[in-house]
Amino acid sequence: MDHGVVGAVNLLRTLGPPEKLRKNLPEDRPLMEAARAISVHNSKDYLKNVPFEDFPLAFLLILADELQEWSRPVPVPVKDTYFTTTLEKVALLDAIFYARSNGLWDIPYANIQAKKLAKFDFKRLCGDKASVLKVLDCTEQFPESDVQLRNIKAEKPRKEETFTIQIKTR
Repeated sequence: MDHGVVGAVNLLRTLGPPEKLRKNLPEDRPLMEAARAISVHNSKDYLKNVPFEDFPLAFLLILADELQEWSRPVPVPVKDTYFTTTLEKVALLDAIFYARSNGLWDIPYANIQAKKLAKFDFKRLCGDKASVLKVLDCTEQFPESDVQLRNIKAEKPRKEETFTIQIKTR
């Protein structure tokens, strides 16, 4: 089951039975809008355009879902011996940074050990994030911005690849 749909259903259950929801009472609308945003935030393959002005909660949930990796542990299998494998949790990112002056989300993937354990594929990550973030449509209320992914490598001096995704008004 999709976690967004499960979360939305659980939220709607707090409002009462389906018969009450069908009445579309004004006091229930904010939670129903929240449930709709929660349910679609993970269905990015089916969304074509999510303007901030029309769907602010869904817009923010989709953006947060794509920026969620900071300090979030990822379980990866680590082979201890020929017969035993354990799960180790590693974080690909220590932090993300936002520069308000130029509307830039800076995401540096610098944890070399974590990237190695997780078999990190920067090109795939860039394609996945670009494909998801292209559905977002900014307005004056949420200004256009860029998401810059940086793959920092272990060589000395440190080298990096960068990939920038624009979140803009259509």
